[in-house]
Amino acid sequence: MNRPQIPFGIVFLIVGLVAGYFVSTHPESLNPSWPMWMALLAVSMFAFAGLYMVAEGLGYPHLSAAAGKVIVVLMLAMANWAAFFTTDIQCVETLSFLGTPILRRFPSAVECGIELKVIITCIDALVVFIIAAFVWRNRARRRASARTTR
Repeated sequence: MNRPQIPFGIVFLIVGLVAGYFVSTHPESLNPSWPMWMALLAVSMFAFAGLYMVAEGLGYPHLSAAAGKVIVVLMLAMANWAAFFTTDIQCVETLSFLGTPILRRFPSAVECGIELKVIITCIDALVVFIIAAFVWRNRARRRASARTTR
């Protein structure tokens, strides 16, 4: 049991719930190009992070693993929404050496959108590859254990 994680988890859980309440009751301060459910996904990550920390602190590994998986899925959902469903994407490309910017470029919104889509597609492919590897490994283990029990 890890006691110091529990109060931080409770704070994160409260922040997520309060922020979710304010987002749903005062939507006028949100970006109008993003839907309400996407804003609620963003603040729900705080609540799930708090749940993860409390479960980890109390020693519930299955609950903390489930909360961690939900957080990863929420992050991927937000990144994919930003890459594929928003129209106004702005970015700055900077070449730096030891933290000092040497060259700075402001590409157009079209270039930024294409670059973001390429990056997110690569991340999605990596996630699918990792999940496929876990599924394949688990199926191979089940087949091997089924052969040994016969």
